[in-house]
Amino acid sequence: MLPNPKRSLSDFVHPEDIGNITATDLRSPKGYQLEFRLIDRENNTKWMLGYGRAIKIDGSDEYYLDGFIMDITDRKKWNQNSLLRKKMQKKPPRLGPHF
Repeated sequence: MLPNPKRSLSDFVHPEDIGNITATDLRSPKGYQLEFRLIDRENNTKWMLGYGRAIKIDGSDEYYLDGFIMDITDRKKWNQNSLLRKKMQKKPPRLGPHF
């Protein structure tokens, strides 16, 4: 028996980010913007940015999501490193016991 080949995006979302996604009104007329983490098949965590809007299917109560998702992992790493550098620059120098 073959496994079910259908997978959902939520199968790959980091567990700590699922609550944020489910709390977002994906059907808002203004659309949505989300940052979240995905876990890939090699168990690497990647930061994603998703923009989009829910579109109602004519003659149905169902919606589909129209938008895009892009990998922002490098930007997140750069921002984190930048914040660490700023913190290090703001620390006063340590003075010896004679000052």
